[in-house]
Amino acid sequence: MNYARGKDRVVRPSYNGGLVALREALAARGFALKPENATLESGKGGGLEATVEPGRVRLRIERRSSVQSVLNAVRGGLSTDARGRRLLFLVPHLTPGMLDECRKAGVCAADSDGNILLAVPGLYVEHYRQKPRTSRPSLTGSVFTARSSRLVRALLAKYPCACRQTELVEWTGVSPGYVSTRIKTLEGDGYVRRDGEKVRLTEPDRLLTDWARSYRFDRHLRLRYAISMASYEQGLDKVKAEMDRLGLRCAFTGWSAAYLAAPFGEPENIMAYVSGRPDPRQLRFLHPVDDGGDVVLLIPHDEGVFQFAVDLPGKPLLVSYAQLYVDLTRMSGRAPEQADVVRKKCLTFTEAPA
Repeated sequence: MNYARGKDRVVRPSYNGGLVALREALAARGFALKPENATLESGKGGGLEATVEPGRVRLRIERRSSVQSVLNAVRGGLSTDARGRRLLFLVPHLTPGMLDECRKAGVCAADSDGNILLAVPGLYVEHYRQKPRTSRPSLTGSVFTARSSRLVRALLAKYPCACRQTELVEWTGVSPGYVSTRIKTLEGDGYVRRDGEKVRLTEPDRLLTDWARSYRFDRHLRLRYAISMASYEQGLDKVKAEMDRLGLRCAFTGWSAAYLAAPFGEPENIMAYVSGRPDPRQLRFLHPVDDGGDVVLLIPHDEGVFQFAVDLPGKPLLVSYAQLYVDLTRMSGRAPEQADVVRKKCLTFTEAPA
């Protein structure tokens, strides 16, 4: 792998699906996008120069990996490029709120679901189709919400030892009442049993599997950066040094933590949770980018991701093995295969003592 250039990356969504949807929407209104068969891969610099005909409206179509990167463009008033071509951003998924911000700022956007906002001279297209969400179960009343997952993480990390509720309160930072309520739910679902004054996890494998199925990796804010590194290890060291210098808490996850704890193939990027957004003016090794990049920093939806971190000798801090596993199961490419390796090597649960 060429780490300096970062050729091997996480598999991204098919942005050309957005192009197909855009062509169909234009055709339905008597317009055409030229060249007809061009794809983003055939364009220069990850973008595509196109025209809308009739009218010869010039477009520069660019892909973005996240809603956040488009919002950055919106806030910066970025609607045309240096040559005066109208910019249209293709993203994996558009939301109604994002469309509203794009409309206010005059930014054009589309996604692979057929959601489009295109405002150019002589043509206005706005279409949003609510995509039904059937893949994720509701977390209402679940033990797998962000805060409840602190207890799940604790029980898995301490297994096979039984835990006092006072210990769970201390370890997770949630209130005694909350712990008591969630323990009752866990007991009712058959994950734990009471053992005197202690709580004993009885089905760790089922608990981990169910957590992974309900886990919302998409709720963490992603920040992307480019970095120059002669080796993957040097890249890890640079990221750690950068966060230490800025006084930010840092725990590696994803391919990075797996590389250090249970390697399987070549890592596809550097990924870590951090306790806050780094000030770009103080960065030395990391260079913010809207798309791509070799480093992904995650600002967590809940700080519980830092709890029960793994401190391996001579290596930077990793998230808990259970946290690492659920993160990998929700990543693309070969990450789920890497998750299986982590589970077999680091999460083999021995039977609790009687």
